[in-house]
Amino acid sequence: MNVKIEIKSGEVLQRAGTGKDGKPYAFREQIGWLDTGEEYPHKIRVPVEQGKAPYPPGNYVMDPSCLYVGKFNKLSLGRLRLLPVK
Repeated sequence: MNVKIEIKSGEVLQRAGTGKDGKPYAFREQIGWLDTGEEYPHKIRVPVEQGKAPYPPGNYVMDPSCLYVGKFNKLSLGRLRLLPVK
């Protein structure tokens, strides 16, 4: 099963602030559309790592390296990364 995500715009949404501990934080995200096979795709936020270029518009699948086996052998999802569909 491939998780299909479409990025329609290269626009990056940025949010920044200061945490309760006084340390600054920043989030960079793009809007994506998750195809679950239902009638309409779901709007999602895709993180863009600091210092990395945004994903260009196009179709992507989830990088399998995002999945890992965690505590008690439970399947877990790490930081979302996308691979372009060729």
